[in-house]
Amino acid sequence: MKASPSSFGRWVHENLPEMTARSKVTVLRDDIEPGSEAQIDYGFLGQWINPGTGKQHRIWAFVMVLPCSRHMFVRPVIHMDQNAWTEAHAEAFRFFGGYVGDTSSPISCFRSGRSLPWRSADGLAA
Repeated sequence: MKASPSSFGRWVHENLPEMTARSKVTVLRDDIEPGSEAQIDYGFLGQWINPGTGKQHRIWAFVMVLPCSRHMFVRPVIHMDQNAWTEAHAEAFRFFGGYVGDTSSPISCFRSGRSLPWRSADGLAA
């Protein structure tokens, strides 16, 4: 049997109300301390034609949001590979003026609040 997505949705809504009720549940999280967390995501934005070459490119966006202030950093990129991912993180930290969770060192803290020790060039903890 074939049905359109909208017909199927109506059938589910009428015959399985508990399933549609579950999809409307919002789970609230505990409040977090400002500066202790950043939320990161990326996604496909669409196609772009380079006016210089005429070549079509897929455009991706890296997004970092500070949940307390809702301030957002967005960086569009042509390739979302490991290099672009790392560069986007560094640019976001520069944009926000530091590392999320940074309390005493240039390295972010663990969830427990314990900072990673600074390490010298020879790899020994200072």
